[in-house]
Amino acid sequence: ILPDTTSLPEPPSRKSHLLYGEDGVLFPLSNEDAPEVVKRAKQRAELETLREHRRLLYVALTRARDRLYVCGFESKKGVRDGSWYQLAQAAAQSLGTTVTRGDGEITTYGTLDDEKGAVAKEVAKQKSPPNWISAPAPREPALPRLIRPSEAVGVPPPTFSPLGAGAARFRRGNAVHALLARLPEIAPARRRAVALKFIQASGLKDADALTDEVLAVLDDPQFAAAFAPGSQAEAGLLAELPEFGKGARVNGRIDRLAVTEGMVLILDFKTNRPPPVSEAEVPAVYLAQMALYRAAAAKIFPGRRIACGLVFTDGPRLLQLSDVVLDAQMAGISARLDPGETRS
Repeated sequence: ILPDTTSLPEPPSRKSHLLYGEDGVLFPLSNEDAPEVVKRAKQRAELETLREHRRLLYVALTRARDRLYVCGFESKKGVRDGSWYQLAQAAAQSLGTTVTRGDGEITTYGTLDDEKGAVAKEVAKQKSPPNWISAPAPREPALPRLIRPSEAVGVPPPTFSPLGAGAARFRRGNAVHALLARLPEIAPARRRAVALKFIQASGLKDADALTDEVLAVLDDPQFAAAFAPGSQAEAGLLAELPEFGKGARVNGRIDRLAVTEGMVLILDFKTNRPPPVSEAEVPAVYLAQMALYRAAAAKIFPGRRIACGLVFTDGPRLLQLSDVVLDAQMAGISARLDPGETRS
């Protein structure tokens, strides 16, 4: 039941409240004395008050469960235009129909029920609904086709178990991975001390030898730029590869990325894997991954040479991948995947 709906709320300006707006804080002088800036502020305040008034009407109308009673009293000034009563009455009249009941006529809005039963209602003729209402929904476009290295090759790489005899090697690989990700942010003069402290805190043996191996990777001239200032760790990678079909894309995360004027360097760490001795022994899924990363980076950084390498933390061992091998991987991926196939 809405008991008092024929009036309008008083705007802040009529209550002598301060007006807050883009022009600062203003006092609502009367229109006879107010400058234009105050008049504009009063108009904005009144419009905002009416907007809030209508918003609250929506809240009130949607709270009714079974019936809604819109009530009020009419003063000498009548029902105010824009009041809840006037808005509800105008809406009801546009929907209502006049039916005969007893000795006279009564206007009903919607369905009028009483204790004796329903009053007959004349239903206005409705226009035919548009065709799209009964038509089946159009088929949604397929989601982008994500090309994964495992899908491109179909062979998972060999792994060490993190249990039993492989537990120490697992912890060692995680420690090396963490050092390679974080040491580049440490000044070169402090890297050895930080690495030693971290390895010792991890409970690993041969901390000096392991630190030497990690620093050897960081200082390798082939990929020094990948660990230099300005390089990035855990860099996201997303690019479209239309050569594999419409919507084909690669989405990955690069462990180390460095971008210079003429070159892009990509390193990926492999933790707890049997380290290959040569490029020919690298698992095919790793080669496919780096080939896809190289293709994506070429889309993002056109005109620059893309150099890729793998860091096997079981060693650790840094291995640069040749363009010839990665080109062959791309050709093999293209042959294995159906460019016309769509996956969701």
